[in-house]
Order: sequence, then C-alpha cells, then structure tokens
Amino acid sequence: MIIRQQNDRSNFSGATHVVQPGETLWDIARSHRSSVGSIQQHNGLSDGRLQPGQTLKIPSP
Repeated sequence: MIIRQQNDRSNFSGATHVVQPGETLWDIARSHRSSVGSIQQHNGLSDGRLQPGQTLKIPSP
C-alpha cells in the first residue's frame, strides 16, 4: 500500500492510494477510516472493480 498526500490546485483534500493485488474497496476504506461510497464518489466509480496499480483519491475523514 502506498499513500501520498495530494497537494494540487483541485478542490480535493486527502491522500491517494495505489491499489495492490487482492485489495477491495472495503479493505481500502477501512484502512483509511473512510467509506466505500465516499471513495467511489471521489473517483467516479460505479462499481467496486479495481485494477492493481490504479490510483484512488482517498477523501479526508
């Protein structure tokens, strides 16, 4: 799991997470004290399908 602070000019405030093989949205949400729905919303995901190497925005709690 790789986490980096996001410091760009967008309205997003939070971190990013690079998906590792076998991880699920539930795993990622739990480890970041977030919710699956919030992560889906911030990343435009309509389902829970993730690809290893995919970078997700993780909203601040």
